[in-house]
Amino acid sequence: MKSPDEYDEMMQRIERQIREKETKHVVPEEKKEETKIQEVKFYNTTKHETESSGKLWQKKAVIGLKLFGLAVVAIVAVRVASFVAGAVIIGALVFVSYKLFFDNNK
Repeated sequence: MKSPDEYDEMMQRIERQIREKETKHVVPEEKKEETKIQEVKFYNTTKHETESSGKLWQKKAVIGLKLFGLAVVAIVAVRVASFVAGAVIIGALVFVSYKLFFDNNK
């Protein structure tokens, strides 16, 4: 075991080391005041305002009406195309039957 004197010296040395570390980490008062001033500055936050539900409903209604309009245009285009195709087929049949049965160039 160590003698009491050695133990006391060791304890005093440890205490000195601790004090030295504390003095190294102590910030001067001027620095503390500067950091306090810098820490006080902050930005005010504002609540995020969402769009009202009426506007969302209106946007959805407009999109729905656009889709409905495109569907109507597509249906009309198909009907017109089928009419034109039918007319072309009937015209071709009339032309072929005329050439076969009524044309006298034999």
